[in-house]
Amino acid sequence: MDLDFSKKDFSKIDNVTKNDIAIIFESISYFFPYTNLNTKKVLEKLSDPNFFLIKFVINKKIVGFCELEYFGYSSRLNAIFVLDSFRRRGIAKKMVDFCFVELKKRNCDNFFLLVKENNLIAKKFYSTLGFKFKKIYKKKIDDSIIEVWEIPDFI
Repeated sequence: MDLDFSKKDFSKIDNVTKNDIAIIFESISYFFPYTNLNTKKVLEKLSDPNFFLIKFVINKKIVGFCELEYFGYSSRLNAIFVLDSFRRRGIAKKMVDFCFVELKKRNCDNFFLLVKENNLIAKKFYSTLGFKFKKIYKKKIDDSIIEVWEIPDFI
């Protein structure tokens, strides 16, 4: 008897662990070089209650990750990343939806992010999640103008 695994979902969202740091750091250093993070700093975030790091795993392979940072009742989406070959499958949305649940558990009433002004693909994605432009950020990143986006009346 042949088994049809085509409809079975072998994906899951889970917390990043110290065993994942090398894989996560590789993506951070390549796609977010302006953070100037090293593996030690990423590892420290795992034990810091002001950070929340999750991974999206398919067939035991990390294909995406997401990081939140808490500021009291406010939270910032610091990073969201999905491997190119797994994009446009709803993975980033699933991770953000997972974060929404976590934010509600922590009674966060403000959810915001920073995005480069010229990153039109990201801005289109964020708008589908309910984020709206709020203001221009006070600093540039990589010589780019940065926008602050938030979800109005988040809760």
